[in-house]
Amino acid sequence: DSVFVKPVPEFDNDKITSVRIDVSCEIVNETDIDRTVSVSFATGGEKFITEIVVPSFGRAAANGELNVNNPRVWDVDTPELCEMTTTAACGNLTDTETTTYGVRSIRFDPDEGFFLNGRRLEIRGACLHQDFACVGSALTYELHEYKIRRLREMGCNAIRTTHNAPAPELLEACDKLGMMVMDETRMFGSSDEAVDEMTSIVRRDRN
Repeated sequence: DSVFVKPVPEFDNDKITSVRIDVSCEIVNETDIDRTVSVSFATGGEKFITEIVVPSFGRAAANGELNVNNPRVWDVDTPELCEMTTTAACGNLTDTETTTYGVRSIRFDPDEGFFLNGRRLEIRGACLHQDFACVGSALTYELHEYKIRRLREMGCNAIRTTHNAPAPELLEACDKLGMMVMDETRMFGSSDEAVDEMTSIVRRDRN
């Protein structure tokens, strides 16, 4: 879960015209010598390459920045998704991970409410338990997608998960079908356990 893709859109008259994409990942070295690793990030025809030294039995972060003009924009009505390909190479060994993400901006205004991509949008949500008739909590991807699709047909544009880290398949269906998500942890508090749960869910689901 170390790859983090953070799109920062640029606007012209409330229209997203370009996006700066800050991206990072963490490389783990499980050998007994320092390693030089080439890390590349690629998306939308753009690529950024950097080299880092990862200490023996240690880890190091790689960071990149890419700029894309006229990006596809994720919206509840047009849920356009993009892919970031991250590749780490050391000698003749390579490791590649593909991360799906959306270009969008959000903000809350105390007087006017919620804005998505520069336009005001009413959040119409539902509290969604992760279960289904006859299968309990053992949902297939198709059932996750079916539930989200039906909620979208009913006019919902957001869900609140209940009350645990949701299945990645549920979040994937939401990304594909234009559903915003309040990703809820089970416990609120400052104990080590509560903080660990919050950290874990943010790190896993932030893209």
